[in-house]
Amino acid sequence: MSSVPIFESLRSRILSIDATEAGITPSGRHPRVWAVLMEMGFPEGAATLVTLADGTTSLYTSSGGGTIGAGEHEVVAQETMRFLEVVADALDRFQPTTTFPLPITGRVRINVRAFDGGFTAEAPENELGEGTHPLSPVFYAGHEVISRMREIEESMQSPSSWSRIRACWQAVRAWWWSLSRAGGSRPR
Repeated sequence: MSSVPIFESLRSRILSIDATEAGITPSGRHPRVWAVLMEMGFPEGAATLVTLADGTTSLYTSSGGGTIGAGEHEVVAQETMRFLEVVADALDRFQPTTTFPLPITGRVRINVRAFDGGFTAEAPENELGEGTHPLSPVFYAGHEVISRMREIEESMQSPSSWSRIRACWQAVRAWWWSLSRAGGSRPR
């Protein structure tokens, strides 16, 4: 089985199940949003950050890389919870949807699974990264999750682990450093 069908299968699964099937119910901390997928379009394909209200956190790439189960690490799970809260606070900026297409190169699509339906928003990656888009705080919060994942991977000092997300992370890192070289501010 090639990497594209695996990526599509994992992505499709989270976009098609309902919260109860995932074992998630509304809570005081997450009364509305139970899953968020932040998807980034790159020339090589797409990267999808998957976050659930139970702490589940994964990063998949359509080229076959990825990390599944990063939410088992407390620092990642906590950052995931914060990301879901930031998304919930910005939900009025999203459009209701029942379809979740992947973004094209240079764009970021944030797909939200809420207890009352699906929502989506898409924007140019450069606007989100430069802080000029209303959803920039959501984008930054998603990248904080990715940063915690990367820190865990690096602390494990396992070349085989790191290689699983290298393709995605190299693209994110190139964007990050291009902002500083261009005189823009990098997210914290």
